[in-house]
Amino acid sequence: MAQCNALYDTIPFLFEKIDDATELMLPDNLLHTDSPVQKLVQALPEEEWQDVEIIGWIYQFYMSERKDQVIGKTVNSEDIPAATSLFTPNWIVRYMVHNTLGRMWLATYPDSSIREKMEFYIQPAEQDPEVQAELDRTTPQELNPEEITFMDPACGSGHILVEAYNLFREIYLELGYRTRDIPYYILQNNLYGLEIDDRSAQLAGFALLMKARQDNRRILERNNIKLNVQAIQEANGLDAEYLSWTLMRTSIHGAGQKQQQGNKGSYQEESQDKTKRQLQKLLELFQEAKTFGSLIQVSGEVWKDIEDLERLVQQNKQGDSDQQNTAELLEPLVRQARMLGDKYDCVVANPPYMGSKSFNPRLKKFAKENYPNSKSDLFAMFIERNLNITCENGLVALITMQSWMFLSSYESFRRSLFEKSAMISLVHLGSGAFPEIGGPTVQVVAFCMRNAQDKKRIPVFGKYDYGTSEQKKHDLLNKKNLFQKYRMSDFLNFPGSSLAYWLSDTIFISFNSKLTLEEVLSPRQGMATSDNNRFLRFIWEVPHNTICFSAVDHTSASLSNKKWFPYNKGGAPIKWYGNQDLLVNWEFDGKEILEYATKLYGSPTRTIKNISYYFKKGITWSDITFKNSKGEESFAARLSPGGFIFDIKGSSGFPKNNDLLPVLGLMNSKVLKVYMSFMNPSSTFQVGDIRRIPYLVDKQAKKKAEEVVSKLVELAKKDFCQSETAADFQMLDILRASYHQTTLHDTYQKICKHYREKVMEMKSLEEKNNRIFIEAYGLQDELTPDVPLEEITLTCNPYYRYGANKSEEEL
Repeated sequence: MAQCNALYDTIPFLFEKIDDATELMLPDNLLHTDSPVQKLVQALPEEEWQDVEIIGWIYQFYMSERKDQVIGKTVNSEDIPAATSLFTPNWIVRYMVHNTLGRMWLATYPDSSIREKMEFYIQPAEQDPEVQAELDRTTPQELNPEEITFMDPACGSGHILVEAYNLFREIYLELGYRTRDIPYYILQNNLYGLEIDDRSAQLAGFALLMKARQDNRRILERNNIKLNVQAIQEANGLDAEYLSWTLMRTSIHGAGQKQQQGNKGSYQEESQDKTKRQLQKLLELFQEAKTFGSLIQVSGEVWKDIEDLERLVQQNKQGDSDQQNTAELLEPLVRQARMLGDKYDCVVANPPYMGSKSFNPRLKKFAKENYPNSKSDLFAMFIERNLNITCENGLVALITMQSWMFLSSYESFRRSLFEKSAMISLVHLGSGAFPEIGGPTVQVVAFCMRNAQDKKRIPVFGKYDYGTSEQKKHDLLNKKNLFQKYRMSDFLNFPGSSLAYWLSDTIFISFNSKLTLEEVLSPRQGMATSDNNRFLRFIWEVPHNTICFSAVDHTSASLSNKKWFPYNKGGAPIKWYGNQDLLVNWEFDGKEILEYATKLYGSPTRTIKNISYYFKKGITWSDITFKNSKGEESFAARLSPGGFIFDIKGSSGFPKNNDLLPVLGLMNSKVLKVYMSFMNPSSTFQVGDIRRIPYLVDKQAKKKAEEVVSKLVELAKKDFCQSETAADFQMLDILRASYHQTTLHDTYQKICKHYREKVMEMKSLEEKNNRIFIEAYGLQDELTPDVPLEEITLTCNPYYRYGANKSEEEL
C-alpha cells in the first residue's frame, strides 16, 4: 500500500491514492505465491520481461475471451475495445514509423546516419521532374526535433508510440542532446495518443514511462511531466448550467474588478452565459464519446473556445473544493478536444477493424452522417480521419484490412483518397501477418501516404500476400517484389479505381477496349426466395409430372400448368455443365413466392429480380469462389440450357448475338482469373465484377472457342447425366460395362480406364480453350495454357473418387 501511494505521486494515471476505503479492494493475496503477479513471473521467462511490448501482448490475450464472445454480432459501445483489439507485430510497426517519422527526417537530412537504423524504410520511387520539383519545394530545409508531433489516434497499449520513441531518441542523439534530457522532450513535445479503452491508455502511458526511465532513471521524480496520452472520456450526465455556475461564481476572469460597481453583476452574468454556451457545445461533442473515439471531429465553433476553456480549467484548479472538482471533470474533455482538433506532422495507427454489420445503431448513424464514403468499416473511417488531423504535406501510415483496395463498396472512398492524398509506399501483406491472433482470416495491408494532392506521384508497392509472417518480414527487409510503375492517376482509370499495382502493361492497356463483358453478356442477379425450405425442392422430392423442364418463356411456363421449375443456385465449382438438381415453386407465374416477398418487404421486386430473364438460355456461375488443392481461388461457369429460373447465389449472364460459347470459354479460362484476382480478390464474385472485364475476342478466336467449348459442354453434360439424381439419368456406365465383364475388378478397371481417358480429353480441351484466350488477350508471356488435373471436375469419376488400384475384395 505504501508503494501504491508512492507511485500515485509519480504515475497518477495508473496508480490511485489508497485510503481507508479503497484498501478493502486490494487483493489479499497480491504478494502471495498464488497471486496473479507470481503466476505471471513464473509463466513467462525473465528475458520476455525485458521487452516493453510484453504489456500489449498480455493485454490482448486478456481481452481475447471477450472478443470471441462479441465478434460477429452487433457490438455494444462498451465491447468495442474487446471486439477490435489486435496487437501489431513489431516489424509492421517499424515499417510504419520508419516510413513516416523516419522519412520526414531523411527528406530534410538525406545523409543522416539514422538511415542505417531504419531497416524497413522503403526508398521512394524515382519521380518525374515536375513531381520531384514540387517535393523539393515543400520539403523544409531544416527541422527542430522538439517541434515534430507524432500522433496515434487509436494507440491501444502504446506499441506504435514506443517505437516512435525509439526513433525520436536516435534523432535527438544525432543532434547532440544529452541522453537524460531526451525523454523529457519526447514525452512533453513529440508523442500524442488517444484511446477509448481506459486500461489500454494506462498501459500505453506506463510503457512510455518505462522507455523514458531506461534513459533517465530519475524521470519519475519529475512531477512536472504530463504525458500526452489519454483515454477519451464521455460527457454523459454533465450539466453545462451547473458547471458554468460553479466555475464563474467568484468572477474567475477577474475582469469584473475593472468594471463599474453597477455593471459588475451584468458582466458576470454575460461571462457565465458565454461560458455556459461554450460548455454546452463541448459536452454535446463528447456525448457517447467512447463509441466514436478519435473519429469525433472538432467543429470550428468548439475549436475557437478551446483557449478560453483551458484557461478556465487552470484557474479553477486554485479555487474551492467544488471548483477543483469541476475543473477535474472538465480537464480531460478540454484536453481531448485540443488533441482531436490539432494537426500533427505524423499520424500512425493500427485502427479498429469492424464492419458496419456489427455497428450498433448510434455508431451506424454517426458513420452515415460523418463518413459517407468510408462508412463500411471503422478502419476506412480512420484512414479518412487520420488524413484530416495531419498537417499539410504531413505523413500518415496505417495497417488495415486490404478490402478497401478492391471491393466495389469502397470505390467512392478510393477515388476520394486518390484525389486528396498521395500514396508513397504500400506493403500488401494478405493473410498470416498476425500469426498469434486472427491468423489467416485477417488479410491486411500497411501503407504510408502524404497529405497532399499529387496524382502524378509514383508510389512503391510490395507484394507479400503469401507465406508466413516471418517470410513476409524477411522479403520486406530484403526489398523483394517491389513494383513502381503506375501513377496515382492511373488507378483512377482502373475499373472501380482498384488498387491493382501489380498489373502488367498488357492488362492495363486492355481496359481501353471498346467492348466489355457487360456489352456482350448482360449479367444479372436472380431471386432470393427468403424461405428456401418453403419454396425449393430437389428434383427427386416431387412427382415428376409436376415439373416443367421445357419452358422457354413466361407464356410457355404459365401454359404448362406445372408447379415446379428448374432452379440455378450456384453450388459446387463444376465447369461447363451441371449443378441442376433444384426446383423452385413458380406455379401461377410465381404467385405464392411474390405474395410472400410483398408481405415481408412491401414490394416483390426487392428480392425477386430480373423476372424477364427467367427461362432464357445463358451462362450461370456461383457467386462464392472455391479453392483448389493448391489453395488457389477457382471460378466455374456452366451452360444454362434454358428453362431455368436463377438465384441470387447462382448469378446468370445472357450473351447477345452468338457469343454464348465464346463467353463461357472466357469465363472458364485463366484469363478471367487474372482479371478477377484484382477486381475482387475477396471470397465473393459479384455480377458487377464480371461485367467490367474487357472483351477482346475477334472472329477467328470466336470460331475456335465455339468448337472447343461445345465439346467441353458435351463431355460435361454426359458426365453429369451419370448422376442418379440428374433429370436425364438412364444408367450408370459401370452397370452398362459390367454386362461384358467376368469380375467386378475387371469391370472397375475398365471404368477407371474410361474415366482416365475422359479426364485427359477434358484436360486437352481446356488447355486449348486457355490458349485461345491467352493469345486473344496477348498474355503469352504471363500465362501458360496447361490445366492441373485436379481442376477437371467430373461428377461420377471413380478414378478420382476411389482410386484406380483397388483389389477385388476392397471393391
